[in-house]
Amino acid sequence: MVKCHGSCVNIWVSSKDVVAEGQATRFVSIYSEYIQAKDVTRQRMFLETMEKVFGSMNKIIVDSNSVGGQGVVPYLPLNEINKKGQR
Repeated sequence: MVKCHGSCVNIWVSSKDVVAEGQATRFVSIYSEYIQAKDVTRQRMFLETMEKVFGSMNKIIVDSNSVGGQGVVPYLPLNEINKKGQR
């Protein structure tokens, strides 16, 4: 067990401050982009979130709003390509 005499608390608080400052900087950066191009930034944030949520799952993407298409969004199945390359 490590004994701390107050300095560990300072290190922990300092690391939390650094993380918070980084998050605030990222927010300001994204907000600046959002002000300049709201629709583009909103779409990018949505796609980044979907990538995080569904990134490791097998999926078929269907776009119900597609015009003139059949609603299936083409994608490159990189996870299957990687599996074949590892064999």
